[in-house]
Amino acid sequence: MAATLHRAAIAMRTGVPFVLGLLLAVLSFVPYGSPEFSVIMPSLTLPLVYYWTLYRPESMPLAAAFAIGLWQDILVGGPLGLMALMLVVTRGVIESQRQVLLTQPFAVGWMGYALISAALTVLAWAIAGLWWDHAFSVWPFIAHWGLGTAAYVPLAVGFRQIDKLLYQQA
Repeated sequence: MAATLHRAAIAMRTGVPFVLGLLLAVLSFVPYGSPEFSVIMPSLTLPLVYYWTLYRPESMPLAAAFAIGLWQDILVGGPLGLMALMLVVTRGVIESQRQVLLTQPFAVGWMGYALISAALTVLAWAIAGLWWDHAFSVWPFIAHWGLGTAAYVPLAVGFRQIDKLLYQQA
């Protein structure tokens, strides 16, 4: 009985970031009253994958990052696989740099997030232009990146609180 409860607790802890990612993908596309704002609304799933890969990689396996990204791609109706690719790349980069980032202050981790987000924003801008055969202005993408970088801090604080709740008795 105790072993079953222990396995259920582990499954819950590792499943929470995935479910949260699915919900944040939906929140990323809720209309907020202004069509202009919806264009620059930052991805809420990128900070999620970054955070959980950095601090609890067992809670953000590659398949979960891919599934969250694919779900977000389906919701937005853009190039299928673009966000999935971006989240998988994020997970891979963070996993490879995890030991370095864990020893740094939060500001360095935030800067790491800003850098990977900037690279992925450029990638998204280029792929969007190819996908729709249209040269898009770079300014909405820059605004999207800036808002996403600013949003990382409160999101990371929230993820940290969830992390504490999930692992306080582990």
